[in-house]
Amino acid sequence: MLSKSGSPLPSSKEITTYSSSDVYVTLVQWETKDREGKGTAWPADMAYDLEETTTKNKAGEISVRELLTSNNKTIGWTNVKPGTYKLIIKNTGSYWAAGNGFVRAYEK
Repeated sequence: MLSKSGSPLPSSKEITTYSSSDVYVTLVQWETKDREGKGTAWPADMAYDLEETTTKNKAGEISVRELLTSNNKTIGWTNVKPGTYKLIIKNTGSYWAAGNGFVRAYEK
């Protein structure tokens, strides 16, 4: 659960690339009225970015405004420079948000 308009949340795990790479995130997301995730699910307004852990350089924010509960969506960045990255997630909506996903990198 991610609070409404709260601070960005970094992923607990990192992904490391050793050459220029395309990085993709497959995700599901939804918005709910309360912290426990109860109530009707609505489209969530979320923003995703990759942040290099040493330099803090970012790959570029991607906004996703959809209800993704029974399906998923893949977003991505191309030509990401070598480095170790965390996925940064921000709830830009009006209510609590929930979801999950995974990250993959394809080196060129």
